[in-house]
Amino acid sequence: MQEFDHAIKTVATLKPNTALDLAFGKQRTIKVQRKLLTQPPNQKLREGLMAATILVDIRVFGMKIVEAEFTKKELNMLKKTSLVQGWLNDSEIKGRQEGKREGRQEGRQEGKLSVVEILLKQKLGVLSPRLRGQLQKLDGKKLDRLTLRLQQMSNRRDLQAWLKNGASRHVSR
Repeated sequence: MQEFDHAIKTVATLKPNTALDLAFGKQRTIKVQRKLLTQPPNQKLREGLMAATILVDIRVFGMKIVEAEFTKKELNMLKKTSLVQGWLNDSEIKGRQEGKREGRQEGRQEGKLSVVEILLKQKLGVLSPRLRGQLQKLDGKKLDRLTLRLQQMSNRRDLQAWLKNGASRHVSR
């Protein structure tokens, strides 16, 4: 199957308006291709060639024409090639990595928020739902800056003033 995957990679770079497209028209070209693809005696060879042909036809003619001219079974052959399986696996791996990265970021954000809320509760008592809502809107950097400023705050007014003005300022370190 590797030689077919190589063929798929090679022919996938073809540009639209190839000689076949110009000579026969799109549907006629696909009909000729399908007839030729029935000739190889080896089933695996036919499947690999069919997959390569479908990939090229998608690139050259567009998905609508390919879906109209090929059966679902023939289109599914493309999914079975190691090239497409590799693409799917790569996409799945990238999706997982991105999900993990986002999950870690959200976890850090929640951890920072939790620490700030605990420190504020110790310093100022119970936090109102409105105040908790304001805190939840802060990103990680602002939560870091607030954590550093907490020691200098003595009451709710200091916190409200920081949320109104200081949250948008850059801290110098």
